[in-house]
Amino acid sequence: MITGETATTLTLSGSFTPGSMVATLVATDGQAYVEGGRGNNTIFANQGQNDIVGGNSDMFSLKQTIPSSVLLGLRASGSNLIFGGSGNNVGYGDCTNSAFSSLNSVFECVTTPNGHAHDSNVILANNGDIFRLVGTSGHVGQAPASGVISPLGYLTFNYDISGYPTATERIIPRAVTPLDSTPGGPDLAGQAGSGPLERPAWRHAPAGF
Repeated sequence: MITGETATTLTLSGSFTPGSMVATLVATDGQAYVEGGRGNNTIFANQGQNDIVGGNSDMFSLKQTIPSSVLLGLRASGSNLIFGGSGNNVGYGDCTNSAFSSLNSVFECVTTPNGHAHDSNVILANNGDIFRLVGTSGHVGQAPASGVISPLGYLTFNYDISGYPTATERIIPRAVTPLDSTPGGPDLAGQAGSGPLERPAWRHAPAGF
């Protein structure tokens, strides 16, 4: 699923040789919604504001009013390795895409007006739902007091509007609902180990928040 706060083009070019891949990723990469599904997954969402679920959501076929063992088995998430970007800027001081960030003399990433938003990802390690917010108090298109609705109808963050007045791309606020998890974790619940739907995951979300 490719969406965009502004008109975007997903451009990916590459050449393939046995055991390697060379690809060019450009700043106009679109935005992606990704679900890894059951089992162990490795996910590269590439650039753009991405919503990434390491396992499954319950917004499509894997949802029942009363959960069953069959349903939970189909939603069983494994150990996931998730990159909000392309996996090529994972070190400290690596500023993702030169079109959006640069490294200064004290090894801090200096972000351009659009850089803070362009690669801001929401990552759920295992199962859950991610929602992009389009209104308040049950009304689509209604911003909170002193708030602003973006041109495509999403809510915005006040600090984003005031802190980056010249930006043409805004961080899209999202809401997250975890699924199939033990509140507080298995240690707090007095369980011996992780439940069948809770597994370790490693996440890397470059550039944005």
